[in-house]
Amino acid sequence: MTASANRSDLVVLWIELHVKPEHRERFIEAARENAARSSQEEAGVLRFDFLEDARTPNTFYYYEVYANEDAHQAHNQTPHRLRYGQAVEGLIEQITAHRAGPVWTDYA
Repeated sequence: MTASANRSDLVVLWIELHVKPEHRERFIEAARENAARSSQEEAGVLRFDFLEDARTPNTFYYYEVYANEDAHQAHNQTPHRLRYGQAVEGLIEQITAHRAGPVWTDYA
């Protein structure tokens, strides 16, 4: 979904996840559901992409854009996000999260 946003308020996250190979399919299933529900059901989510690295097996990325910090915090409390957190517990070897702000974007 889209919401009106002030560019300076945007919360942009790039998250890299390394998943244990034996848990790949369980992770993908949980991540797809979370990504779909986030983008379809949350007005403050401007973009929620779930991506797989083209060269490194079991490496995934989220590219998330929220209208503001309140939308980001609300996302973290949704039932689908809480289910996702429980479902992927123990499946991930490493997570690296980057928070960015827009220099140029066509959002808003």
